[in-house]
Amino acid sequence: MPFDVVTNEELCGVPAYKAFAGMLITAAVGVRLGARPILQPLFCYSPEVMVNGQMEDDYVDYNAAKVRVLREIVDAPVWPGAPIGFLTHSEDRVQSSLTTALHAMLAASLDVDAITIASSDEAYSRGPITAAARIDTLRATREAFRFLGATAVSPGPRADFWQERLLAGIEQVLKDVLVVGGFVPAMYQGVLGNREDGAYPGRAGANTVAERATAC
Repeated sequence: MPFDVVTNEELCGVPAYKAFAGMLITAAVGVRLGARPILQPLFCYSPEVMVNGQMEDDYVDYNAAKVRVLREIVDAPVWPGAPIGFLTHSEDRVQSSLTTALHAMLAASLDVDAITIASSDEAYSRGPITAAARIDTLRATREAFRFLGATAVSPGPRADFWQERLLAGIEQVLKDVLVVGGFVPAMYQGVLGNREDGAYPGRAGANTVAERATAC
C-alpha cells in the first residue's frame, strides 16, 4: 500500500536534514510492514532557511538539493509538497500563482513523480477556498509547463554544496539515533528536532497502540 511521508516539521523550524532523517526512518518502517513510501519533501521558505540563508540568493538550489539527496539515499517516488512554494506566497493572487508556477517548473526540471499545488488564496484565506483561486494556480502551472516545454531549469553549483551538507547532516542524525537507542528515545530526546528547532514531541499517543490478542 502506498503512503506519503511529509516533512511538515520543516514549517516550524526543524532543519531539513533532521526532518529527512525522520522521513527515512518512517519510510524504512513502512517498507518492513509491506508498504510503499512516497517521499514528500517541502519546497518551502522555512524558518531554517530564513535564519541560515540557504535561499538568500534563490529558491532553486536548496530545493534541488533536497530532491537530489533523497534520490542519492533511497529509491522511492519523490512528490514535493504540500503544497510547493509554502511560505513564498502572499495575499496577492497573481504573486501567489506565479510562485506556485515557478516551483512547479523547478519540480518538472528535477523530474519528480508528482507535485501538490495550492490555490492562490490558500496562504491567507483562513476559510473556504474559492473556485477562482483554484483555477488561478492550475492555469499558471499549465502556462509554466508550456513555457518550459522539453527544456529545464538548471540548478547552480550551490545545489551540490547543499546536497553534501544535507547528506552529512542526515547521516549524523541517524548515527545519533542509534547511539540513544532507537527512534522513540531519539524523538523524545530531541535528536530529530528539539524545542530550539521548534519541535515539541509529546506523549499524547502513549498506550494507544496495543498488541492484538491471538485467538486460541
